[in-house]
Amino acid sequence: MYRLRIELMSDLCAASGDGYASIIDTDVVTDQHGIPFIPARRLKGCLREAARYINIDEKVINSIFGVTKDVRAGSLRLGDAILEEHSQLVTQINGFSAKYVTELFTNNSACTAIGADGSVMENT
Repeated sequence: MYRLRIELMSDLCAASGDGYASIIDTDVVTDQHGIPFIPARRLKGCLREAARYINIDEKVINSIFGVTKDVRAGSLRLGDAILEEHSQLVTQINGFSAKYVTELFTNNSACTAIGADGSVMENT
């Protein structure tokens, strides 16, 4: 087993796919404590895309990553990417709500797309 250390050089949203109507378009993935993480499935998908980008043969890619709806899994096994200090954080945040903890790690940002004529584009 190997450990991979990921250092984020800018903001990241490992989205859950959930949204909250007009308030939040894309929500971040968090554990039961409210601590953000990157799901293994997302990491595996990014690595698969990188393999395709560098033109690795599709048969090799499928043997490594598996094939959707195939009973045979690929040879690569990944876990979720969690913060290095996760277990210490869980101890320290005992008693705080998951929502509060998530707010400590995240921020909301808003964007409005501007059309070529300088006006606000619809649905942005």
